[in-house]
Amino acid sequence: MNLFVKQLVKLVLKYAFRVEVYGLANYTEKREGTLIISNHLSLLDGIFLHFFLPGDSVFLVNRLTAECWYFKPFLFFVKLLKVDDGKPIALKTAVSVLEKGDKIIVFPEGRVSTLGIPMKIYPGTAFIADKANAAILPVAIEGLQYSFFSYQRHKLKRRFFPKVTLSILPSQKLALTELAPKPRRAQATASLSKMMHEANFETIYSEKKKLFEAAIHASKRHGIFKRVLSDASGANLTYQSLFARSFILGKHISNVTGCHENTIGILLPNTTAAAITFFATQYAGKRSALLNFTAGLDGLSAACTLGGITTVITSKKFVEIANLSNTIKALSSRIHFIFLEDLREQITTLDKITGYWKSFSPIAACRKSNGSQTSSDCAVILFTSGSEGTPKGVALSHQNILSNYAQVQSLVDLNHTDKILNVLPIFHAFGLLGGFLLPLFKGTESLQYPSPLHYRKIPEICYAENITCLLGTNTFLSNYAKYAHSLDFYKLRYVLSGAEKLTESTRNTWINKFGISIFEGYGVTEASPALAINHPSSHQAGTVGQMLTRIESRITPVDGLLRGGLLSVKGPNIMMGYLDHQGTVTPPSGIIGLGWYDTGDIIEINSDGYITILGRAKRFAKIGGEMVSLASIEQTVAARWPEGEHAAENIFDQEKGEQVVLVTTNEEVSRTGIASAMKDAGKPNLMVPKRVVLIKEIPYLGTGKIDHATIKKKILL
Repeated sequence: MNLFVKQLVKLVLKYAFRVEVYGLANYTEKREGTLIISNHLSLLDGIFLHFFLPGDSVFLVNRLTAECWYFKPFLFFVKLLKVDDGKPIALKTAVSVLEKGDKIIVFPEGRVSTLGIPMKIYPGTAFIADKANAAILPVAIEGLQYSFFSYQRHKLKRRFFPKVTLSILPSQKLALTELAPKPRRAQATASLSKMMHEANFETIYSEKKKLFEAAIHASKRHGIFKRVLSDASGANLTYQSLFARSFILGKHISNVTGCHENTIGILLPNTTAAAITFFATQYAGKRSALLNFTAGLDGLSAACTLGGITTVITSKKFVEIANLSNTIKALSSRIHFIFLEDLREQITTLDKITGYWKSFSPIAACRKSNGSQTSSDCAVILFTSGSEGTPKGVALSHQNILSNYAQVQSLVDLNHTDKILNVLPIFHAFGLLGGFLLPLFKGTESLQYPSPLHYRKIPEICYAENITCLLGTNTFLSNYAKYAHSLDFYKLRYVLSGAEKLTESTRNTWINKFGISIFEGYGVTEASPALAINHPSSHQAGTVGQMLTRIESRITPVDGLLRGGLLSVKGPNIMMGYLDHQGTVTPPSGIIGLGWYDTGDIIEINSDGYITILGRAKRFAKIGGEMVSLASIEQTVAARWPEGEHAAENIFDQEKGEQVVLVTTNEEVSRTGIASAMKDAGKPNLMVPKRVVLIKEIPYLGTGKIDHATIKKKILL
């Protein structure tokens, strides 16, 4: 192509699509035999790579694709190397081109994405890179999925000239250890897939963004009048109405608290009001401390003391419904409670007009209000469940939460046609990210529901509201399945489980009754929270998926354990640290070193990178020098007696150091029966509990986890 024409076309594209290229230095480094890989969002991808990457590269294209009439106009500008499926000679030709020192551009997915997330990776690309020992240069395109040349019709808001960015990552080589051809190909493909996900992460994550800014950028992508939030009362919010109301409330929060209070407590259930309050505190430049309203007086008092919280926003209506009046009264001597109903009466017409006006230039409004706050500052304080002891205050920065969003969003293809039902409270990390922030940033509507315990009503809501994605814990999902009609979940395409181990009985019930596979994930509050997740393109039943991109992990052996070890993690999503009673944040420092967080979980990772949770370190009993998994005991008992609930606990024993007691709601369970079940399962007699305690009801926390601390404190001791 004539150089002048090429520069002219490039100039037109640059200004029409506001093209920005990052990491160009990674491309211009002197290098021989480079395979350039890119995601494939639209029919325009090749043109943008051709015009905005230096030099001339050869495009590797399937012959059938190249001959389609509607592809030919887009291929006119580029050099092609056509290949035929099933003919290795074409791949060998590509290898020879790379060995000569040329550059080849290829889309490993082999087709334009219809999901908006990376699709399956064909092994041919990895084969070429391996045989040529080529450097691989990942390039991530962002923005063209919103063009009319994408395959995202009805799923996204499309426009004529969306803003486009190209992110060029440093070159890499395939990480290979296998020598046999078949496992080597699988390993090469997996390594290439990991590179693609890392490139996708780069296009989404920005170290400079704050939570409110991320929501504003989402509104630009999906439309400011896109409805994104609703609740059980029938209230709903678009991006514009969310911003306007957050600006109005945020101004009043600033007036009441001034600049001397950095942390504001939020004591509200899942409602649009809670969403507005959350972003209002962010707009005011405050830290949002999400309080567990199921924790009782002692729990709330401890959280407020730990978080240095002296002002809490709540609602009179909620306090009445949740029977919190006595709790509020008891705490009022040292905590200032602000009721939304009172604030509503103080809002003037001028406030409404100002908030509405600001909602159309939200970036400017945010920077003026909280310009001194940075993305590395604490944005949210969450409190751990306390299922095994005293809750801890976890400080999460804007960067922590947004990096975790970037890690997860490319694995779940939520779009405008979806609707999430979030029954998990936003004071729970899973509910905050998965049920509230992730759909908001993805442009997907979420229905915020105040309680996960309405086992009969929630399936009906899924049916009536055409819910396509449901989050839950094993306990909640098991109970929904008991009361649901077989058609209640007919629209569901994603059921995500976390916070506790998904049992085989729950998994099988959902498959057999509804034909739905549950995707199990794994996370901790300290990781914002996701660490691993199963998803449609990569999953293994019985595991919690593979570790998310940009997370380093180490497994430390534990004395007395034959399998697995203690997991420590490090990454951009790992918390700033724990709060102490002076309000100081102590950075994580695990057994590996500073910046590493010890999860307290015993895991093992198989050869494919899938993680199996063997149990909490605290949920192992050491008996006669051997480590016994309490979770394994519970699973064996549940398999023999699926009716009822069971919890194994370790308590002090004068002779053996510790003993195991099984607490159950099933009166048929006995030590003799458990011994038989252990024998049939091939497990040692050491795992038989020393005694069985029958109770009416197993205590649970508001997050759906068994309250082991209460069992030990009130039942066994």
